[in-house]
Amino acid sequence: GAGNGEKAVMLLRHLENPSLYVPVDISSASLEISVNRIRRTFPTLAIEPVACDFSEGLPWPSDMHPQRRCLIFFGSTIGNMEPHEAEHWLARMRKALDAGERFLIGVDLKKDPAILDRAYNDAAGVTAEFNRNALRHLNEALGTTFDVDMWQHEASYNPQRGRVEMYLVATRTERVRICGELLTFYSGDRIHTESSYKYHIDEFMKMARHAGYETDWVWTDDSGWFSLHGLRAI
Repeated sequence: GAGNGEKAVMLLRHLENPSLYVPVDISSASLEISVNRIRRTFPTLAIEPVACDFSEGLPWPSDMHPQRRCLIFFGSTIGNMEPHEAEHWLARMRKALDAGERFLIGVDLKKDPAILDRAYNDAAGVTAEFNRNALRHLNEALGTTFDVDMWQHEASYNPQRGRVEMYLVATRTERVRICGELLTFYSGDRIHTESSYKYHIDEFMKMARHAGYETDWVWTDDSGWFSLHGLRAI
């Protein structure tokens, strides 16, 4: 999930003589942006981008030396996986590493639900537009006929499951063509678009241990809202 390369630049500035950077992203266009940004800042650094779905595994470049590799997974994307899926994915990534190699991963932490509510129901409506954009993408990619404006964003924290749940809620009845069939949505019907799991630090450490890692370091922001885990393959 290399994105536009901004976070990678921040990290690379603090590494001692990095020899190779391998950005991985499902989007070739995003990779091109990322690589161009990093090459402007580090013109002598070798870069080998890989376009793939990292949820399916990690293909290292064939000529990459296995010494001192480190996987880096910024953001909190692992929270969008169900916990059993997250543990399975961590174990799959473990197979791409030799014992002793590192995995730096971001994990969103459990916190006051009021803080989560302000983040997922922000006054500017950024998250709401992000949520509704799923319907725009379906219309463009699959030819569905959602009237995006009739769907209302809804997000709330489920304390029993430790996750924020995002929905789109129909504000009136609509018939939508999906894959050649008409499906009726009634006012109040909800589409579950995303789950975002939050973890206590010890919860994630336990998951990482089950997947084949030891946790050597954990860093958090001053508020204790977000964490970075420095894992070591065992």
